[in-house]
Amino acid sequence: MASVFVSYAREDASKARAIALALDQAGFDTWIDERIHSGAEFSREIEQALAGAGAVVVLWSTTSIDSAWVRDEAAEGRDSGRLVAVLLDTCRPPIGFRQFQATDLSRWSGRGRPKQLDSIIAAVRSKAGESPKPQVTPATEGSRLWLGPPIWLGIALVLAAVAVGMFFFIDRSGKQAAASPSIAILPFTADPSDPDGRRLASEARNSIAHTLSHGAFAVTTIDSAPNTDRPPADFLLTGQVSTNSGNYSATVRMDETAHHYVVFSRQFEASRDKGGDFAELIGAQVAALVSWTAPILAVERRHPSDPAITAALLQSTAENFDSSSILHDYETSRRLAAKAPDSPLAQNGLAFDTAFALPALPRDDRAAAVAAARRAVDRTIELAPEFGGGYIPWCMLRSELWLVECEDHLRTGMRVDPDAPFNDWFLAVFLNNVGRNREATELATVSLAHDQYMPYKIALMLRMLEVAGRTDEEASLYRQAQLWWPGSQPIAWYRRSGTTQGGDFEAVERLRRESDPKRAPDPLAPLFAAVKTKSTSAGKAACSKIAPTGFDGTICMLALARLGDMDGAYRFADALYPSRLGRTPAEEEEIWLSKPDPNLTAFLVGPSAAPLRRDLRYIPLATRVGLVRYWRSGRPPDFCRERPEPICPKLLGRAVVVKT
Repeated sequence: MASVFVSYAREDASKARAIALALDQAGFDTWIDERIHSGAEFSREIEQALAGAGAVVVLWSTTSIDSAWVRDEAAEGRDSGRLVAVLLDTCRPPIGFRQFQATDLSRWSGRGRPKQLDSIIAAVRSKAGESPKPQVTPATEGSRLWLGPPIWLGIALVLAAVAVGMFFFIDRSGKQAAASPSIAILPFTADPSDPDGRRLASEARNSIAHTLSHGAFAVTTIDSAPNTDRPPADFLLTGQVSTNSGNYSATVRMDETAHHYVVFSRQFEASRDKGGDFAELIGAQVAALVSWTAPILAVERRHPSDPAITAALLQSTAENFDSSSILHDYETSRRLAAKAPDSPLAQNGLAFDTAFALPALPRDDRAAAVAAARRAVDRTIELAPEFGGGYIPWCMLRSELWLVECEDHLRTGMRVDPDAPFNDWFLAVFLNNVGRNREATELATVSLAHDQYMPYKIALMLRMLEVAGRTDEEASLYRQAQLWWPGSQPIAWYRRSGTTQGGDFEAVERLRRESDPKRAPDPLAPLFAAVKTKSTSAGKAACSKIAPTGFDGTICMLALARLGDMDGAYRFADALYPSRLGRTPAEEEEIWLSKPDPNLTAFLVGPSAAPLRRDLRYIPLATRVGLVRYWRSGRPPDFCRERPEPICPKLLGRAVVVKT
C-alpha cells in the first residue's frame, strides 16, 4: 500500500504531479489518483490508498478548498495525525485546517525543485514514521512518438541547441565549468552616421539582455571589449546592425571565452516597415536558441565528452532540412557514436538522428539502423540515467502500438530529471495523440512558461488552446508569436491542426486562406460551404474529389461525420488509418518499419471526432492503431473520463466511473 497519499484539485494536477514525482525520487511509494489501476473501482481504491498511507499530503489552493473530495481526504489525514499541508497559492485553508502549519509554495510555478520540497519530504518522513526505500528506476520498453510532418525540423533544431548547450560547459582541459553559466553582452555596433541603425543596435542589445534574463543564465552588459586573460563571463555576445533603403540587418554572434570558439553566428533581417518589432524579434529568437539549454548542462559536466566529438556534433545541417541533410547528420552521428561509446551526448545524438532519418533510409537498411539506435538509447541511459532527454528516443524508435510503455518511458524521464527542457513537451504531444487533452494542455502550459520564446512550445500551446475552444487566449498568444516568429510554418501547422481537432471548420477555412492567400480556388471550399449549410449531399460531392489521404482527407473524414455521412467518413478513416496490428510482435515491427510515420491519431480523439465515436465502427478503427490497447490499460481518454460518451463501456471493456 502507498506510504504517501497526495490530495489535490484537478486544476492543480501539474503541480500535484511534480510533487508526487519529488516524493517518488525521495524513495517513497506515492499514490496519486492518476495511478489508479485498470479496472479498479474509483472510490474504493481511493479509500484503500488513503487508509494505508503513512502521510496525507494535501495541496490547498483557491480551487481545492472548495472540493468536497479534498476536504474529506484532508479530514482523514487530520483526524489520524497524518496531515501534511501545502499552500499552492495565497488561499486560506478551510475552517478546521487553519491551525496546521503549511509549507508555502505559492511562488512556485510548478517547474524545477523549490527548496521548500525538502520541508515537505521531511514532514512526510516524520508522519510516515519510516525511512524511504531505495528508489530504483528500471528501463522500460518505449514506442516511437510520431509528432506530425513539420515537427522533425523543430526537433532537429532542438537537438542542435542541446548539443550547443552541452558544449558550452565542457572545458577542453577536462575540468568542469562553473555551476552558474554566464553571458556578457557588449554594445552592438552600427554606422555612426546612421541614427536608425544606432538606435536599433541599442534596442536589440537591451532586448536580448531582457529575454536571456528569463532563463538560467547570469546575464550582464559590459561597455568595452574584455581582457582576454580574465574574461567577464563564460560567453561573450556581440552584434552589428546595418540599414539600407529598404531593410534592416543584424548579425548576432556568441563566443566561448575560455577557448575562443564561436558558439553561433546568426543573421536577422526585416523590412523597414517592421523595424518597430525588429529588436523584440531578435531578443526572442536568440533566447530560444540559448536560454533553455542551461538545465541540461549538468549532464555534460558529470559525463564530459571529447571536445572534438562535441564540436563535430555542432556542425549540424538541420536548418537545411531536406533528405540529404538528414542523412548527412545521421551518418555523422553513426561515426561519432562509434568513436565515443562512453559519451551520452554522442549516443543520444545517434538515437535521435536515426529516428529523424528513418523514413529517408532504404527499407532494407531500417531494421539494422533501428537496432543500433536502440542500443544507443540503452547506452545513454546506462551512462547518464539522470538525464531526462535520454529517455525520449525510445518512443521514437518503436511502433506506436507500444503506447503504454512510451508514456511510462516519458514519465520516467520527467521523474529522474524534473528540469529536463523537453520531456514535458513530448509527453504533452503524446497525450494529445491519445485523447488526454486536459493533461496535455497543463503540460504544454508548464513547458511554455519556462521556454516562452521557443517556437515549437508556442505552437503546441496554440494547438491545445484551439482544441479546448479557448480562442481568445489563442488569438492573444498568436499575436505575440507573430512578432517573434513571423511566417513560422510550424506555428501555422499547429494552429490548423488544433482547429481541425477542435472542429471549428470556419477557423480551418480562414487559416487555410491566411496560410496560402494565392491559392484559388481552395479544393475544400465547397466542403466548408456544405458544413455551413449542413448539406450532406454537397459535402459528399465535395469530398468525392479529394484524395483519401493527407490533411485534406482528414478534414473530409471529420466534416462528413459532422454532416452525418458515416459511410463516407469511414471510407476516409480506412484509408487514413490502415491497421498497424500484426499476428506477432515481429510482424508489427515489419509493418512499422515499412511506414514509420503513421497519421496523427489526435484527429480521432478530439472534439471534432465525436460524431465518429457515435458509430460502432470506431472500436475497430481505434483498435487497429493501438488506442484501445492503451485505453484498456487503465488510461482512458478525456471523453471517457469527464462526461463519458455512450461508446465508452464497449471501448474500454468495463464500466466507467468518474471522480466528480
